[in-house]
Amino acid sequence: QAEAQSGWASLAAVAAALGLAVALVASPTPAVAKGQALQGDETRSGSTEGQMNANQRVAIDLSQSDKTMKERETDLNKKKGALSKEERVKRELVKLQKETEKVKIPV
Repeated sequence: QAEAQSGWASLAAVAAALGLAVALVASPTPAVAKGQALQGDETRSGSTEGQMNANQRVAIDLSQSDKTMKERETDLNKKKGALSKEERVKRELVKLQKETEKVKIPV
């Protein structure tokens, strides 16, 4: 009887050790890691319909580079020809003075 019980005890110990080893090897990853696994991965081909991925965005940017440079040049030219803030303020003050001359305040 003593040998049978020691056999069962050793078998139980081996089973427990084996169970622990399997549990450590096959332990699930934390939920946070699973949720973040594919976030920001826009380069995968299976993007959601109607959404643009990073490769498409780069392709569009490259295809429109000439247009973008022309728009930038146009903006720079507009800024060069624009009045300075001081000149704009002076112009508005002159307009206001002319308007105040037209207005008659009853006494």
